[in-house]
Amino acid sequence: MISSRRINYLGHLAFLALFVATVLGSTAQASTIREEMDRYFLLRDRVIIDRWLRSQNHNSFFKLDASVSSGTRKLIGDIKNQTESSSSDPIAKTLAVANLLNQQLNSEKYVDIDLEVGLPLPYFKIFNIKMLPSLFVNINLGLSLTISNFGDATNPRAQLYMKKDMKMGAKSLFQLKENQELEIALYKISRADANNTVTALQIANDQALFDFDGLTQNENSLMIDALYKLTKDENIYQLGFFEAGIYSMASERESDYGKRPMTLLSWSRELKGRNHAWLVQVGHHHRKRYTLSDGLFAHGEVSWKDRLPLVGFFKVDPGFLTVGPIIRGRYFQFSYNYKTALINPQDKIWVPATHNILLDVRFPI
Repeated sequence: MISSRRINYLGHLAFLALFVATVLGSTAQASTIREEMDRYFLLRDRVIIDRWLRSQNHNSFFKLDASVSSGTRKLIGDIKNQTESSSSDPIAKTLAVANLLNQQLNSEKYVDIDLEVGLPLPYFKIFNIKMLPSLFVNINLGLSLTISNFGDATNPRAQLYMKKDMKMGAKSLFQLKENQELEIALYKISRADANNTVTALQIANDQALFDFDGLTQNENSLMIDALYKLTKDENIYQLGFFEAGIYSMASERESDYGKRPMTLLSWSRELKGRNHAWLVQVGHHHRKRYTLSDGLFAHGEVSWKDRLPLVGFFKVDPGFLTVGPIIRGRYFQFSYNYKTALINPQDKIWVPATHNILLDVRFPI
C-alpha cells in the first residue's frame, strides 16, 4: 500500500513539475518567434502563384505587380518622421519609436514589388515544334517584417527578412502538339538578402528599419523555370517548377534564400454558360521551409460575354482569401486584388490585409 503522505508528496512533485514546464514553455514562447525567412518563403510563393494565375509569366512589354500590407506606408512614414525630428533627446526619440512599434505589436507586414520589361522575338518552327521566344529583365523587392517585444517587454523590435533579385534571360513557349505546350525560361539571377532584428533603440539611433540600397553583395547564378501544359477533354493539367538553380557563378556572398525550387501542380477547367464563363482550378505548390498543406490553393474566375472585358477573380488557400476585379483586354490588363487572412492571428501574430495592383502590357500573341 502507498501511504497518503507519499501520495501527497508525489502529487506536489507532479504539480511542481507541471508548473516549471508551464513557466519554461511560456518563457520560450515569449522569448522566441517564428523564423522570419520561413514566413517570407510561404508568403512569397503564394504571391508567385497569385501572379501566375492572373498573368502569364515573361509575356509582357511592361509589367508592374505590387503587393503591400495595410498600414505599411503609415508605419514607415511615422518612424521616418520621428527619427528625422529636430529633437536632440535620444531617450525621447527612443520612447517615440517604441510607442510606434507598440501600436503594431505582434503583427506582420509584407511587401512585394515586381517590375519586368520584355521584348518578343520572331517565332519559328523546328521539327513541327513552334517556338515563341522572348527576352526579359525582371527586378523584385521583397520584405517580411514582424514586430514584437518577445524577450524584452521594454524594447520592442522588428524582425525582418528582405531580398532583392534581378533576373535577365530568355523564355520560349514550345507548342509541342495541338494540346501540349512547354514553357522554359533560362536566366541569370543576382540575389542579395539580409535577415536582421532591429530594436526601437537602434532605430532611434538612426539605423534604418530596412534599406534595400544596402543590399549590395550579390549571389549570382543561372536558373531555369519550366511548365508543361496538357489539354485533354476540356481539362487543363499543368506541372512545373520555378527558380531551380543549375549553375553557381562568381558571387560576393551566398544568399540566405538559397536555390531551392518551387514545384507546381495544377488542374483547371472552363465551364461555359449562356452569358458567362467560369474557370475553376485547384493546385498545389511547395518549396522547402513550409508544410505540404500550406501549398494547397483553389482559384476561380468568372467572365461575362458581350460586355466590358471584366473578370471576377477568386483564390483561397490555407491562410488567405483573395478577391478582386480584373480588366483584361487583348494587349492590356489591370487588376486590383484584396487579400484577407482566413484565420487571425497566425502563429500568434496578427496578419493585416494585403492590397495588390497589377498593370500589364502584354505581347500581341
